[in-house]
Amino acid sequence: MNSYPKKPEFAVTSTRTTINPAYRSSSEAGYTTTRKKFTRPKTKYSLVYPYITHEELKILNDFFNANQGQKFTFKYPFEDKEKICIFAMDELVVTDNTSELCSTKIELAEV
Repeated sequence: MNSYPKKPEFAVTSTRTTINPAYRSSSEAGYTTTRKKFTRPKTKYSLVYPYITHEELKILNDFFNANQGQKFTFKYPFEDKEKICIFAMDELVVTDNTSELCSTKIELAEV
């Protein structure tokens, strides 16, 4: 299984979201019952790359194209362990900031 590239490094404005949905149902008597949808919470990551070179973009683009639709390992710097993730997006949108720098955002989801 491939590993998400450590370089280029994403910005500190990147976010992680814990997902732990529940099923809810209401009865005619006014009671609400709930139960977890998953057996464990999952995490989504939004990785921001505000200023990267075209060479660094090529690393991300090549990894995206080679691993789209496949699982890979990812280690968020502020978490203890590696997780198995997939791309939670179908397009890699790139904004050209200057002739030498560009920016992009990558969405990952734990499986």
